[in-house]
Formats: sequence, C-alpha cells, structure tokens
Amino acid sequence: MVTATTVQASPPVDWIKAPGATAELVPETMFAGRLALYRAGPPGATESVVLVHGLGKAAARDWAHVIPVLAQRYAVYAVDLPGFGYSDKGNHHYSPDNL
Repeated sequence: MVTATTVQASPPVDWIKAPGATAELVPETMFAGRLALYRAGPPGATESVVLVHGLGKAAARDWAHVIPVLAQRYAVYAVDLPGFGYSDKGNHHYSPDNL
C-alpha cells in the first residue's frame, strides 16, 4: 500500500503586511515536528521582538495588525506553536507535563 502525503515547503506569508516578510518551517525537537516561523523587519535591525500567540485558532495571525507596526523598527519573529496554524500537528498531548 502506498500512502501519499503532501509536504508544505513553507507557510504563506501574504498575511503579513510588512515589506520583506518571510516564513519557513523549522525543526522542533520536543515533539519531533516543525514550527512555522515568521520574520519581518528592517535588514540589520539590532533589536528584536518575539511574539507568541494564545490558544485561539488564528495562531501567529493573532499578530497580523501588530507585526507591520513593530517591523518598522524591530526584527520581529512570530511562531505557530506545535499543533497550531501551519506548524506540524502530531498525535500529541501538548502540555508542559509532557516535557
């Protein structure tokens, strides 16, 4: 039996209304999957802001209106946590108890 799977090369970035915004899937070792990592901001920014979403369905898109404003001055990083957004969703119980 052959099972076909679709592997996404990178998450969409069109929702980030900031010039030069990027998105990629990066390895995440705790749950053996990949996290969606979004970046925006001026080249050579010396200060960074990391945005972590809450428990809603929007994941990093919770920050859609905030990222463009912060990206005018800072290197901005946002993630889709494991099990959310475009990050991998393994068959795991996502809890601090499982660390």
